[in-house]
Amino acid sequence: MTTTMEKPGSYSSLPWSSLDEATGGDLLLPYSPRYEEARRVWNGMIDRRPAAIVRARTTDDVVAAVNFARENGLEIAV
Repeated sequence: MTTTMEKPGSYSSLPWSSLDEATGGDLLLPYSPRYEEARRVWNGMIDRRPAAIVRARTTDDVVAAVNFARENGLEIAV
C-alpha cells in the first residue's frame, strides 16, 4: 500500500505507530532508511513519494493497512 504525499510532512501527525503495531510487515515512512529504495518502481519515468509504504506479510496486514487508510482518509495504491 502506498499513499501519495502532496505536501512534505502533511501526514506526519497520523498515528503511524498504531499501523506499525497492527502489522507484521514493514512500515516505511519518508525518514525510514529503506524508504528511497522501496518507493522506486521499474518504470524510471515515474517518481512518486508516498506518505507510507506497507510491506504486508499476511492478509491481516493488508486488512489493517486498508482500515488505517480508510479511517484516516488516505488513498491506496497497490
